[in-house]
Amino acid sequence: MFGLFKRDKKENATPVVKKPTPDELESALKLQDKIYKELDKDYPNESLEDTIKRYEKWLTPQYIPIIRSQCFLLSLPSMYIANGQNDKAWGFYNLLLISDCSVSKDKIRDLQAKFMKKEKNHIEAIKFFMLKYYEKFQWQKRFDKDAFAKDIGVSVRALKWSVDNQYDITTIAEQNILSKKPNQSKMLKEYAQYISNLKE
Repeated sequence: MFGLFKRDKKENATPVVKKPTPDELESALKLQDKIYKELDKDYPNESLEDTIKRYEKWLTPQYIPIIRSQCFLLSLPSMYIANGQNDKAWGFYNLLLISDCSVSKDKIRDLQAKFMKKEKNHIEAIKFFMLKYYEKFQWQKRFDKDAFAKDIGVSVRALKWSVDNQYDITTIAEQNILSKKPNQSKMLKEYAQYISNLKE
């Protein structure tokens, strides 16, 4: 909780969780409360640029683990996109991926896929949907083939691909995700090779 737990870094060792001291916990809770109040302030005449700056002050690698509200964490990239700062939005999604934050990785990958779809980069959108279901499998331990096919459907049609192509891509994702040793890199390489073959 709040990034205060420490784990034994020895290879193959059983994780050892060190609970925060009462003082550490109290300090983290006070800081969390302060950040929430700062982000939740209502400034009627505040411009979008100023709101972004206020959020940027607190949504940093140092404080992200303390912020357990997904709403606050995902507000900043949404504001970036609304302000035409797509590169910053993408960078923040990537920051969340490597942070100990409350937003699940499959949720972030879903947002990245939809971002790419909105940009009409449909080949990349499909790739990020594959990553979404790969991450989802890590905790759900199942692959929803119908949901995946539906997610990539818009991009498949936009690329003027066939239902057979949709089936093939779904099969690539399914076989790699349900493999005894799921391999994200192998899945993406197979997808890239499939795209390459389509272009020949």
